[in-house]
Amino acid sequence: STVLTSLKIEIGDAISTWIPASAILPSRFPYLRTLIFEHRPVPQQTRKQLPIAVMFQHLLSLRFIETFHIYMGYEDLLVDDPGIEILAKAWPALTQVTLAVRSSGASPTLLSLAHLAEYCPSLRTLQLPHLDTTDHAELSSQSSIPRQQSLRKLSVFYPQLSRVAAEKSVAQVLNSMFPELNTIACKTGTGQERTVIDCMLSRKESKQARGDLCQMRLSTKEIEL
Repeated sequence: STVLTSLKIEIGDAISTWIPASAILPSRFPYLRTLIFEHRPVPQQTRKQLPIAVMFQHLLSLRFIETFHIYMGYEDLLVDDPGIEILAKAWPALTQVTLAVRSSGASPTLLSLAHLAEYCPSLRTLQLPHLDTTDHAELSSQSSIPRQQSLRKLSVFYPQLSRVAAEKSVAQVLNSMFPELNTIACKTGTGQERTVIDCMLSRKESKQARGDLCQMRLSTKEIEL
């Protein structure tokens, strides 16, 4: 049926079986708006990590995608800046993105956020696997930072795999990029949310970071880090 707008896919087979099978989806469901993908392989399967843009290559022509959620139990997916850029350009209507995966080969950086800010003006909620903010030289000047007015919540699924550096300058970049952002958080093992700084840094570092950042006011509002 060409009127289907929401699709949830659950697979237990190897990812390699999904890619050729997915080629038929754009012609069958051209107006798809919600895509939920869950991969629950058996533990004995041999895992081969694939780039996220390769895994969903056949779906890039679906221009109406608004909600994109991925849940994967193993380190099967490579989520990096080039992959995020490809998805952001292909799906400009995105409003919600959840990438609940591990990406051991690379980590999204602030460039991934910049790509989403530039190409997805309606994105409101974003959950990344983890985040690396140790190098953001390409976003060092205000003129190089895209501005997106819709994002309200940014969260990190695996904070222990994240790397944080130059917290104050990162906060300034985020505030310039997403001026309406009001929640920056990550999930704990209990399902509760904590601040990114608490989750990503050691206790000693986190205490210092809280002192530096929690009371820091950027523009006219306070950003919770």
